[in-house]
Amino acid sequence: MEKIQFDTIARMTLDERLCKLFEDIRQHKKVLDLGSGRTSYREKIPNAAYITADINKECRPTVCCDAHNLGFKDKSFDIVVCVELLEHCHTPQRVIDEIFRILKKKGICILSTRFVYPIHGDPYDFYRFTKNSLSLLFQRFREFKIYPHGNRLACIWDLIALRITPLKVFNRIIKIFSNKEDHLCPCGYVVYAEK
Repeated sequence: MEKIQFDTIARMTLDERLCKLFEDIRQHKKVLDLGSGRTSYREKIPNAAYITADINKECRPTVCCDAHNLGFKDKSFDIVVCVELLEHCHTPQRVIDEIFRILKKKGICILSTRFVYPIHGDPYDFYRFTKNSLSLLFQRFREFKIYPHGNRLACIWDLIALRITPLKVFNRIIKIFSNKEDHLCPCGYVVYAEK
């Protein structure tokens, strides 16, 4: 019997925000999904040359590499999608610098990271970021916007439901009350940056 999966509220609010941003970028040609893991956003960005990159070869990425040292040429990509990777990187500025380097002029980076979430592996978990720290990391970009997703209720519920698995059946109901974003206590952030 197949196990039923329940997304956390943080993941549901994150995916809603990402889908809104992906709608605006369908015309670009070359996309890198950095830290893609087993899930890619290929179907959300159709009609693109879509390359996945991950450090874990078991995820079967197009390219197996470390985000701190990408083996791509300068100005290789129109878009870099980097979802829930940055907190796992020991030197986040190096990762952002690599993304900047491989983006073409006016290239777009869409990145997300956690703010309130339990420590989790894959294989390591180093950081949680605030809006201020993300602003510093992206200061080389021509312009960027930082969007919070989720709120205190979503954070509290996810922290409880992650430990008490049967509660996850209520995630979709709780999410209805979690749509209002909280700038002081979000589940995480999404950065939309243009080089």
